[in-house]
Amino acid sequence: MIDFKNINSELLLTPTWILSRIEDSTIFSYYFGKFELGKVYPSKFRKDRNPSTGFYISKSGSIIYNDLTNSEKLNCFEFVMKLYSCNFKQALHTIASDFGLISKENSKVSTQFMLDASEFNKDIKKKTLIQFEPSGWNTENYRFWKLHEISIAELKSENIFPIKKLYLNKSEILNRNNYQRYAYIQEYENEEGKQTGIKVYSPEDPNLKWLSSIPLNIPFDLEKLKFQSDTCIITKSKKDKVVLSKLFSDVFAVQNESESAFTQETQDFIKNHYKKRIVIFGSDDQGVDMCKRFNDKGFDYFNTPREDYEKYGIEDPADYIKAYGLDLLKDLFIKKNLL
Repeated sequence: MIDFKNINSELLLTPTWILSRIEDSTIFSYYFGKFELGKVYPSKFRKDRNPSTGFYISKSGSIIYNDLTNSEKLNCFEFVMKLYSCNFKQALHTIASDFGLISKENSKVSTQFMLDASEFNKDIKKKTLIQFEPSGWNTENYRFWKLHEISIAELKSENIFPIKKLYLNKSEILNRNNYQRYAYIQEYENEEGKQTGIKVYSPEDPNLKWLSSIPLNIPFDLEKLKFQSDTCIITKSKKDKVVLSKLFSDVFAVQNESESAFTQETQDFIKNHYKKRIVIFGSDDQGVDMCKRFNDKGFDYFNTPREDYEKYGIEDPADYIKAYGLDLLKDLFIKKNLL
């Protein structure tokens, strides 16, 4: 059970929270402009006779702005800090506000920009090689999933693996704090044929919670839909997909709650195959707002109770199971006439 006394109910803007909604490549594209890895560009902070800055992917999987003149290296948040001469907290607020993560009415970023950024992100993923050495399941690396009533058999069935060693572009990412790391495997096709992408989930690591070589527009397990029901559930994470599959036959997950992740192509596919389409995102402001946005596009939606989020930080079905158990989540869906 969750220790409710230790939960801060206030919405805290953090890098992890922002990067769960938008990619760092998208943030750089907006504040710097279009760029490519490996090319050089004039500095944003001084007059350059010759281009002297560029971008690369760090060992932690972050995109870094690299000043070749003074060796300054900035992640997307540090770049915004320097661009606006503000502190870290102000930079987070600026990004969240500009991208409509606080209020969509204040968003400065167009839908077309986000679509273009999604295409750009696909190119970034092509240059992101993730490899890992799996370990066997044991009491220690299973404890996180046990809290959500997910069995080892289900984890194996869902192609979720505990990670022993992790490599990015053939360089090992060390794990000095022994954080639990898990790999999600997703196959997909693009213009080059069949691909296998990996998304790394590190729930305990504040600096490397996600690392992915899967393009943002690729959902988890869309190809595994069984079409056994007239109802399809669309959720926003692999973890929620696993727990909701205990209650519904047809469930898949987009990679986050944005329209860049739940693309028009995927929306049309679901509309053509299911009579009832229910989006289940987080019960925070962003999750509810995106549910309403997809509601306008022909999808019903469900959120776990807002009061549980405000009091205890319970944001989604996986959180709800951790706090109250699967049976009470099932009862909640029955009360809402969804089961």
